[in-house]
Amino acid sequence: MNENEQSRPWSALIKEYIDSTGEQNKLLEYRQLLLADFYKSQLLTAKAPEEHDLKAFNKACKAAEKIKVTAKECDKLSLVYADFIGKAWIKGNAEQLARLQAKSCFYNIWICKALMQGDGVFPATHIAKLTHSSSGASSIFDRISAQDDRYLTTSSLRSPVIDGAYPNGALSKNVKFLMLDNGGLLSEEIYHGNSEPLSSFADDGQELASWMAGFNAIFNAPLKSDSLAKQVYFPVDGGYHLLTPLTSSATCQAIYDKCFSKDVKKQQEKDGKAVKAQTYSDHTYVRTTNTAKIATVASQPQNVSVLNGKRAGKVHLFSSQPPVWQSQLKAPLTKASYFDGLYLSRASQVNIEFIRDFIIRFNDLALSIKDPKRKKWLEKWVQSVFDEILDRVSYLHALPAGWSENSELTDEYQCFLDPYWQDQAFQAKRKTIDWQTVVRRDFAKWLNRWLVGKDKTFTATTAHRKLWQSFVEHQLRKFESQVQVNLAQSTQNLAEEV
Repeated sequence: MNENEQSRPWSALIKEYIDSTGEQNKLLEYRQLLLADFYKSQLLTAKAPEEHDLKAFNKACKAAEKIKVTAKECDKLSLVYADFIGKAWIKGNAEQLARLQAKSCFYNIWICKALMQGDGVFPATHIAKLTHSSSGASSIFDRISAQDDRYLTTSSLRSPVIDGAYPNGALSKNVKFLMLDNGGLLSEEIYHGNSEPLSSFADDGQELASWMAGFNAIFNAPLKSDSLAKQVYFPVDGGYHLLTPLTSSATCQAIYDKCFSKDVKKQQEKDGKAVKAQTYSDHTYVRTTNTAKIATVASQPQNVSVLNGKRAGKVHLFSSQPPVWQSQLKAPLTKASYFDGLYLSRASQVNIEFIRDFIIRFNDLALSIKDPKRKKWLEKWVQSVFDEILDRVSYLHALPAGWSENSELTDEYQCFLDPYWQDQAFQAKRKTIDWQTVVRRDFAKWLNRWLVGKDKTFTATTAHRKLWQSFVEHQLRKFESQVQVNLAQSTQNLAEEV
């Protein structure tokens, strides 16, 4: 928020928001609603009369309880209210009734209505309905500022986006009123006892005090759980606690804004096209992988909370699996071929499964995999697998040059895995032998073995082997061209040192 917006009077901001609701034509309806609420609250204070009138009293009270607090039922509640006063079942409050009937300022009436409907309506960081959309458990506003770098908590967020909690989406306008931001939330101003934002709308100091007390009663309502809430049994000495985990909507929103919002997706798509076309982009290409989504509600996500509506009812999750153990890099000194006993990551294994299932499916349909569109899919998966192999080989290139001299690797694999060995005979050999063909051939054989699998439902053929070799030929050439650039630079550096 800029400085101009922060310096605006609260009264102007509140008027602007209430005007934006487009409800000015409902002044009479809302006043009737306030009167209906007054009548109903008075009727609930009715005290039992003498014993001979008890039957009539109970019958009248039950009938009154069934009348809903709506503008349409105001006249009916007014008649019952007058009847209860006439029978001395309630005392009534003529002064308060007169004040309500005399109200004519729409802004005042709107705020009174928001307070009247305020049960469970307030800004919050943790939303109970994110656990279950029908949960009636309490949401909370986490104001704790303590941080611990070992944990991701709501207080870890630099500028947390506050959500709005309510029993149903029809009350979203009320909570957005409390979420008005003028260098700080309106709800926080009220919470900390600053009545100035509301002062220009109250009829008098008494009403202003009642507003402050009413809103703070909502903000500080006793916490409650619900049968639909999640509960964790936590044993303690002599008993146990039942803990109710609440989802931090503020944290969910921070993750969404950073990784999954529409703007981020558009930028990722744009950057992805630049990567594919190998063109320059001034953005860092970031792709989130291994994520999951939870749908908090099947439809109308705004019924859960304000921010849940903006997230289209989805909570995005990152994997909480422990880190994969990274073993120390060891040179394949006892292997003749790099592909002997080679295992790749789960992602590459998934790609191999895609290749296998793809070919089997189209073979069963008697369709050729050489169709350009089908062939393109195969090429993508095979090249993805070979990319990981080249990535691993690049790590071996970082080992001290000449490490393969005393290994059992064949000449071809020495050329592939240890290219920076500054030995004239070795470098001459790299230029004369066709080591790239051997690497491509052995990769194709290795891939065929993986495709056959343990169940042997896939039949690997020579045609498959030749296809795999053709798919990775350009990749390997490109990889080698970078090696040549590095070698030339290294040779130049050595010459300058001499």
